[in-house]
Amino acid sequence: MPPLDRMDPEAYPFPRRYQFTTINLRNTYRSYAAPGAATNLATHALFNGSSGDRVLVVRGFTQSGTTGASIAPMATQRGVTGTHAGTEFPLWSGERQPAGQHWYQDTANALVPQQLNTPATSNIISFVGSVPLAVLRPGWSFVWQGNAAALTVIFQWIWEELPVNDPILGVVGAYG
Repeated sequence: MPPLDRMDPEAYPFPRRYQFTTINLRNTYRSYAAPGAATNLATHALFNGSSGDRVLVVRGFTQSGTTGASIAPMATQRGVTGTHAGTEFPLWSGERQPAGQHWYQDTANALVPQQLNTPATSNIISFVGSVPLAVLRPGWSFVWQGNAAALTVIFQWIWEELPVNDPILGVVGAYG
């Protein structure tokens, strides 16, 4: 992709929006949690624990293990419940520790879905799209929940961290 000041406006009518679909590897992180079999509903959350200077752009996830029926709910929510159960690390080795935190909860309370994903039973699903699943302000979480009791789910989040004042975020809000 050419620099923003040299882009042909006909080829790239919204150059910063195009830039948002790419991933900056130095700002990309992932987490891993394998909590074992749930008694109730296995619930994994990516929580933005920053002090107010970073947003998390949720790029995708990987899940492995039994996932129940054909649809699993996902939603954003303020705050987080459960315990900090994951290990978070930068994709680019040697970078700073992330603001994102992987939380886990075994709960009987069903998540009210805002979006759904279609997991396969006892298989691995990856979703890393050019359009983010969510953009999390500080103090917010993006939550995935298995849709049946007693599931064993190993889970990994993939996200990018951006400053709250990054111009890319304003363009996304203005155009979509």
